[in-house]
Amino acid sequence: MKMHFVLSQIGADYMRVAMICFFAGVLLILVGWLIWKNNKPEYLVGYKKIEHEDTRTFAKLAGQAHMLGGAGMVLLSFPLNEESPNPVFAVSMLVCSLVLIVMAFVRYRQALKSRRKK
Repeated sequence: MKMHFVLSQIGADYMRVAMICFFAGVLLILVGWLIWKNNKPEYLVGYKKIEHEDTRTFAKLAGQAHMLGGAGMVLLSFPLNEESPNPVFAVSMLVCSLVLIVMAFVRYRQALKSRRKK
């Protein structure tokens, strides 16, 4: 696909949605990586440190959850890129993205449970 073709399609509604979904997913992946690798759960909205908390485990699980959610959004943007995508490709990407987002919710719940144990 040539670049001028992609740039000429930016005005289409489906392309705008795909680009927003893609860049939001990339942003979630980056924030998740920062939370996980830098052990900074302070980047989460509403986070308050609890005494005797294992911040390393919580930051790891919360960061991985954000990264999984971001990967799901990036995968969801691929079938939205085309005006009439292949139905099999669209359904498979939708299922994969939903599985990743569910895994993100499960991982974040594990993070919250590990935080409450202490």
